[in-house]
Amino acid sequence: MIVNLQNGKIISTDWQRYITALPDGQYMATIHKPRAKRSLNQNRYYWGVVIAHIVNFCGQDAEDIHEYLADLFLSENKDLELNGVIRRVRTHPTTTKLSTTQFNEYIDSVRSWAAWELDLRIPSPKEANYEI
Repeated sequence: MIVNLQNGKIISTDWQRYITALPDGQYMATIHKPRAKRSLNQNRYYWGVVIAHIVNFCGQDAEDIHEYLADLFLSENKDLELNGVIRRVRTHPTTTKLSTTQFNEYIDSVRSWAAWELDLRIPSPKEANYEI
């Protein structure tokens, strides 16, 4: 739900109607600034240019390439306690949850990786006539 503030005062009351409709109980609310998720143009450029160039070069499946790159650049190791034992787990985040800035950084990393590892130059969004 969106809450609008102006000069430190709430100017939207949608949240009040929502909260008063909840059954009795304890609830937790989180407040954060909304962020722009990756754009459709970013996604089109990523699949239509970046992934397509790598697929054409390697001859592998586009989805497999995408999963490899997401694992390479977006995965993190986290510690998880299971019955008193700390286990290390590897997260596999999805690009759909990246902000526009994060997705641009990811694309830049993939393009740099392709140039370094594959000796493959992937055109920039501007060169490929994409506005991202």
